[in-house]
Amino acid sequence: MSKQKVLIVDDNPSNIKLAADTLNSLDISIVFATNGFKAINIIKEQLIDLILMDITMPKIDGFETVKQMNTNIPVIYVTALHDKDSVLKAFKNGGVDYITKPFYPEELIARVSTHLNLNKLNKNLIHEVEVKNKELKQSMFIDHSTGTFNTAQLYLDLMKSNNNIGTMFHIKKIQQYEIAFGLQSVEKLLEDFVRHINKIIDCKITLYHITYSDFICLFDTNNIEKTEEYCLKIVDNLKQHTFNIQDTPIYLNTVVSVAFGKEKKLIQHLRIAQQEALNKNKNYYFYECEGLEVIKQQTKNLYWLDFLQNSIKNDTLVPFFQPIVDTQTAKIVKYECLARIKDGDKIISPFFFIDAAKQLGIITQVTKTIIEKSCKMFANTSMHLSINITKDDLTEGYLVDMLKEMSNKYNLKRSQITLEVLEEISVFGSDTVVNELLKLKADGYKIALDDFGSENASFSRMLDLKVDIIKLDGMFIKNIDTHKNSRLIVEGITHMAKLFNYEVIAEYVHKQEIVEILQELGVHYSQGYYFSEPVEIPNF
Repeated sequence: MSKQKVLIVDDNPSNIKLAADTLNSLDISIVFATNGFKAINIIKEQLIDLILMDITMPKIDGFETVKQMNTNIPVIYVTALHDKDSVLKAFKNGGVDYITKPFYPEELIARVSTHLNLNKLNKNLIHEVEVKNKELKQSMFIDHSTGTFNTAQLYLDLMKSNNNIGTMFHIKKIQQYEIAFGLQSVEKLLEDFVRHINKIIDCKITLYHITYSDFICLFDTNNIEKTEEYCLKIVDNLKQHTFNIQDTPIYLNTVVSVAFGKEKKLIQHLRIAQQEALNKNKNYYFYECEGLEVIKQQTKNLYWLDFLQNSIKNDTLVPFFQPIVDTQTAKIVKYECLARIKDGDKIISPFFFIDAAKQLGIITQVTKTIIEKSCKMFANTSMHLSINITKDDLTEGYLVDMLKEMSNKYNLKRSQITLEVLEEISVFGSDTVVNELLKLKADGYKIALDDFGSENASFSRMLDLKVDIIKLDGMFIKNIDTHKNSRLIVEGITHMAKLFNYEVIAEYVHKQEIVEILQELGVHYSQGYYFSEPVEIPNF
């Protein structure tokens, strides 16, 4: 293992030599810089574990140097300045410690050793969390019998993918093979089947094992002619290829079906195609009705676009408020502000209009309306509120100014306002999106990561984003009382979150049994219909 490296920054070479000689007893490497610009270049080129920074230097002082470094490397300020303002400014400017010159050698050695040890422990902890995070993901999304992805990963990939063409392979008589040869032999047979399918096709494919005898395949193309060409090639190949099970050659009678669809619709259509093939005793079937579905969806989007624009114009787009409670006491600690449309006596859920708003580019109008009306509702109160924001809101860059205006106008502290972002923003967000999020955090707003666990966020990425709150994805909560794996996942995420001082909120809490489990696991806050459905007027 390489030695930890300390950077000493001081415009006086004698001070650098004195500090280096003092630290000579430690098993570390030392590099130095005689001004701030050289120090900035060093951290760009070398891995530094700790910085000893002088404050009073020509060109740029120590405070400005640290600011321009923009790094998470711990900084100990070593300076002749000992006034209160300098000490406070040092800690506000990223310092982890402060030593005045002339220093005691024993003091410098002790403090440097302490912070190097803390830095090492922190790196080890982050690595451990990343490993555990990877293990959790694998246990959730990998089919262990074949090494392919499972149904959970399929649903996630379909939600993110623009690909709406899928293929399903159904292996006939697989259960008879298990009876004749045993489970382990059949699992090996399925592994061989997966390897063979990957060899046949000369383009990128992703396979998902969704039931014992069924695989779904997504090709890296949206070209129907290409997909059909690949599938017919597979059908012809499987008719001729022999597999071996316990040295017995067999042909796998496989039904291949193709269909269009978005997300769950694709799986539904593949099932229809498969059943049609089985009914007609065919090895291949193409399901062709999706063109109608696309037209229907486009028509539906245009309808909701018009409906939503009218609701904004007529002031019927309003926030409803769902309480978030302390899990142990059931006391309300904040409200999540949720978009609704009032249509006479009906309350329209965002389920019907939010996707259309995103696809047709008016989602920011929805967010702006909800921010304004929610802040007005909470004016002059101490109650906290949580508002959902999207990638489009962050990309447009209006949030910093608007939230500042709203908090001043309605006498709200910035720390009262939590901004909820989807996990996909933290994982796949552009630099513009992430930087905007960090600006909001720096301005004093809290950041919550919504639906945590549904994407691929790592804890190290969350450290970079300075997240305050994790909202556990509802798929882990709604069946936590009956699904052992859901409980283990929530327990693991909660434990790791507490190590980083993140607050944890469980959504979709709908019965007492779930509350009791969340209390036992130490989940901080809960939200769901068990406590209250969203209401038009919050109870302050």
